[in-house]
Amino acid sequence: LMLGKCHAENDEDRKAIICLENAVERDPYSSEALLALGVSYVNELDHEKALKNLNNWVTHNPSYAGLDLDILQEGKASIAGESGPLMKLKSLLHQAKRYDEVNGNIDSSVDVLETLGVVCNVSRDYEEAVECLQAAAS
Repeated sequence: LMLGKCHAENDEDRKAIICLENAVERDPYSSEALLALGVSYVNELDHEKALKNLNNWVTHNPSYAGLDLDILQEGKASIAGESGPLMKLKSLLHQAKRYDEVNGNIDSSVDVLETLGVVCNVSRDYEEAVECLQAAAS
């Protein structure tokens, strides 16, 4: 896990993914490894795998025990009527953000805001990316 996070911090996402996949294989419920792996996949533009890992991060994170994840079901509309994995990922993170706001989950909220900032940057929604990253930093 630590080696994968070090690679990710040095923008070596391919190496990070290998290490983090091993960490998730050893502990499929490690929210820290799932989150880092999902972000690395976002950075590598593999939105399907990012969606899978970040969905698992939310699902296995005790902070989101009451969150309804129906947003990922097939046929459900996502942001702006688009249904690609990146839009589903944004929808999932927005849902987690709203859940944090309602329930006062400050620690989880920082992770969600940072991840949402990365996803918004990749989707070229730069204004929202800046807002999310600034909110996470404050």
